[in-house]
Amino acid sequence: MPGKTTSSATPAKKKTAIEKPAAKKSVAKKPATPSVASEVAQIASAAVRRAEELIALIERRKATITESFYEIGKALKELQQKKLYASLGYKSFDAMLRARGVFGVTQAGKLIQIVSTVPVKTALQLGPEKAFALVRYAAATPELDTPETLVTSGAKIGKTSASAASVREITEATKQVRAKAKNKKVDPQEVEAERTAGQGRTWLKAHGVKGGEVLSRRTKQGFRVFIELPVAAAGLLFAKKV
Repeated sequence: MPGKTTSSATPAKKKTAIEKPAAKKSVAKKPATPSVASEVAQIASAAVRRAEELIALIERRKATITESFYEIGKALKELQQKKLYASLGYKSFDAMLRARGVFGVTQAGKLIQIVSTVPVKTALQLGPEKAFALVRYAAATPELDTPETLVTSGAKIGKTSASAASVREITEATKQVRAKAKNKKVDPQEVEAERTAGQGRTWLKAHGVKGGEVLSRRTKQGFRVFIELPVAAAGLLFAKKV
């Protein structure tokens, strides 16, 4: 119609609302239970740390070995007895000593024997070389003696007391004792006594008796077998509860 304008504009399209997916609720994860593998790894790591600590201690004490030999011996003994060398990747205690240059195998063995048989006070009084010489002498003699009893009882080695004897005198006396034992005729009663003592040691071990010892010794009444037990173990044995 005249005077009337017609709009040609295209009507606007309505926007279609897009629905967003509902956000997932976050679920708190439960802490994972430690696996056997992780526990083993922790134990191995602790063994490595302890082994390294002991080796570091030995290195520090080597400079003052005259005063520190007993502490070094205790560290070496722990490395050996607990097989901590395995945690460091070594197949044997000796292999660890050689690879790490910690100590000579022979010297390490001496120190381990000292701390295993001589109380710390006596060992420090004697020094490492004399203490080890007395360890060997006590092992060679047939008597029930130890380095400690040799020193405290005033026992004589030759014409000199054990505490005053030199390393050379003790070493020579040890050779003489061993030579005498080697040349001694075999006594059937002694063989039987030692066989019986061995059976006793086997019995104690089989019944879980720890700290006990069974020894055969010659007395005025002939050979006898002596049994040494801790008080607790003896009480169980006499009560027939072992």
